[in-house]
Amino acid sequence: MNEQHTYLFSVGGVSFYEHGEYGDEFNLIAKIDGKWINTYYMDKPSLEEAKELVADVKAGHEETYEVM
Repeated sequence: MNEQHTYLFSVGGVSFYEHGEYGDEFNLIAKIDGKWINTYYMDKPSLEEAKELVADVKAGHEETYEVM
């Protein structure tokens, strides 16, 4: 991945970014455990959503996110 993603904000210790190539026309990107994650969120997630995302990534529930 050659795009430079733009940091937007953090929620619950998770950093969220705007996609480097597609900008706000793409889902929010998160960096979790050193991996870029397509979160499928278009807007800032709640604290609970961020916690669920981290739990899903750690558990390998790839139906709720996509490793980029």
